[in-house]
Amino acid sequence: MADNGMIGNGTKVGHRVVDSPLGAFVQIGQILNVEGLEIARDKVNSTVHSSNIYKRSMPGMAEVSPLVLELLANPNEAAGEGTIQEDLIDLLVAGTTVNWRIEVPVDRAQSSFKGYEFDGYVRTWSHGKPIEDRQTYTFNIEFDDASFTLDTAGPSEIP
Repeated sequence: MADNGMIGNGTKVGHRVVDSPLGAFVQIGQILNVEGLEIARDKVNSTVHSSNIYKRSMPGMAEVSPLVLELLANPNEAAGEGTIQEDLIDLLVAGTTVNWRIEVPVDRAQSSFKGYEFDGYVRTWSHGKPIEDRQTYTFNIEFDDASFTLDTAGPSEIP
């Protein structure tokens, strides 16, 4: 067992209009799972042929993997979390890029959070409707920005 390990309970996700740093984040509720947030750099071969037998490489462009949100579906778009989920579907249809923020608790009291922030758009949406299980919505958020911000731990910016 790892010392001081944390489970994902308490993770928050929100979005706001791009270029509105003073605008409040809209929290997305009923989150079942958050995946993604991987940054990977391309490997560029920089080998020069010589008597050296070792290949060399240098870091190339960085790619941010899609953020995948799995939510407990609320198909009643007129009430509660259903309105926010319907807003996400509207963002997909409109092709609108918004500012996303993911906050992960760094303490068990969930009083301090590490934040990840970027601009992106909703690329896909699916509605899981298993007969003997809960309905879910899955949204894939695609990176659409020139930077990816990793904040130091601090208070939540998502209400």
